[in-house]
Amino acid sequence: MLEAVRPDNAPDLAFICKNDNFGCRILSAYNTFGGDPSLVTMLAYADGAPVGALSLKGGSAVVCGAYNEEIADCLRFLGAREIFAPESFPPFDGVRESSRGPVAALQACAPVGFDKAERIDAETLREIYPVIVSDLPEIANQPFDAWYVELSHRLRHGNARILAVKDGGSIVATAMTAAETDAVAVIGFVRTLAAYRHRGYASGVCRLLGNELLQEHKTVYICCDAAVFPFYKKLGYRQIGNWWYGKL
Repeated sequence: MLEAVRPDNAPDLAFICKNDNFGCRILSAYNTFGGDPSLVTMLAYADGAPVGALSLKGGSAVVCGAYNEEIADCLRFLGAREIFAPESFPPFDGVRESSRGPVAALQACAPVGFDKAERIDAETLREIYPVIVSDLPEIANQPFDAWYVELSHRLRHGNARILAVKDGGSIVATAMTAAETDAVAVIGFVRTLAAYRHRGYASGVCRLLGNELLQEHKTVYICCDAAVFPFYKKLGYRQIGNWWYGKL
């Protein structure tokens, strides 16, 4: 059985999403945009207990939990264009799988004396946008305003934080939490401009951010491509599963 998330069943959403990379993304979006009609958040139940959840905004869906046929049908009905899900929710009929990679959890983060990072707030988001899209040609032409509205809203709600490195007054490297809840954080958008790589900037901001989150007793996850996982392994991450991304 599927139910839309409401204030009375929101505790079930928190339960199914706790301590989970995908659930963190769903719960963080609900906590930030729960009143926005463009966000759809659904719970799947079996024998009266929550077993999965989905979040859909702008055609992009995130799923947590084991495979559930009702969730798959719901995604088709709602017109999801792309899906991000755990390996426990394998691709279903109608999904063209395009990529997959490891999900890793931060076990411990060595102290670091990195002093080049500074915190970015909603007022300075425009400065980091060129760095964020530098390795993402598929979104480089998307308007800054749409990206700004969502991320600034999340920053103001405490569901995101950003660290950056400047060189010559310009931002050249970043790392941020792509999603946060009271108990979990997902680090994402770790970027360094090509001309500034191999200087320890990415590892420095990642270590600082990871240590900060661990000190707040949060479980820290990262999703990455298999090719770059050795970088995160050196930072203290251990693979715990896999993600997949597909298009309908």
